[in-house]
Amino acid sequence: MTITDKNFENIIANNTVVMKLGAVWCGPCRQIDPIIKKMETEDNGYIVGSVDIDENSVIPLRYGVRNIPTILIFKEGQVVGKVIGNVTENELREKITAAIS
Repeated sequence: MTITDKNFENIIANNTVVMKLGAVWCGPCRQIDPIIKKMETEDNGYIVGSVDIDENSVIPLRYGVRNIPTILIFKEGQVVGKVIGNVTENELREKITAAIS
């Protein structure tokens, strides 16, 4: 799912959301993209999406994102977890589970 400055509030309002912030020119972002795309297709009880920070500046500014990739985990509109940098699929899943439990 593509998340933008315009649809962001509606998506996080009443959902659990795993949101990757990155850019097309970012090598580590491209490395984690296959994991994110795989998770987007799974029925894991939360929404998975990506934000291109070059096209959407409000979200990274609002949450103080200074490094990419950054993964923000939202539950009921609030950030409950954050993962910065490239991580393995197992590490990411563990952090998501810990954050939303």
